[in-house]
Amino acid sequence: SLADLAQFGDQAGASQRIKVRGIVTYDPPGQGFYLQDGHQGVYVNSDYASSLAVGSQVEVVGYPTAGRYAPTLDDAVFRVVGPAQPLVGLPQSAAGMVMVDVNGFPQASYDALLVQLKGRLIEQVPGTDEDLLLLVDGETVFTARLPQSGKQRLALNDGSLLSITGVCAAKADKSHEAHSFELLLRSPADLVVLNGAPW
Repeated sequence: SLADLAQFGDQAGASQRIKVRGIVTYDPPGQGFYLQDGHQGVYVNSDYASSLAVGSQVEVVGYPTAGRYAPTLDDAVFRVVGPAQPLVGLPQSAAGMVMVDVNGFPQASYDALLVQLKGRLIEQVPGTDEDLLLLVDGETVFTARLPQSGKQRLALNDGSLLSITGVCAAKADKSHEAHSFELLLRSPADLVVLNGAPW
């Protein structure tokens, strides 16, 4: 299971190849994809062109590797084992994305999971391949990345209150401790304007 992924590693100098199963939550073009099973998620790095429908059930075989914050599956192969099904992000607050545990270490419990947050838009920075959204929820400032083309660019007013659904990607330091996060949005449909900007 994905919950046991962190227990696998180098043994006698060789990594153990493992198989996991889950639901695709995000498949960015030309890259790997995110897989989720219940309240566990993982980034899958594959050289094979994925083009997977979000919600597809897949089996993945790969080598667990220590990522910047959490394990990833590298050199992976996969196959679709079930049709796409609707996904709902876990409703959370931005302050709960990175918490300090009982031992005083920061922990990102929702890393690689599909979540739903609310945030007030501070600024939208357009880019060639994606838009960067800077948002605030209470005292927590975070970013969201939205793949875009010039024809699909959203017109959002600074100050608008948004509901955002995306995959949480924890950012960690050299000690592999989470210090912040960003949301990876899949399409403009992941953004809902709850309240327009105040006059």
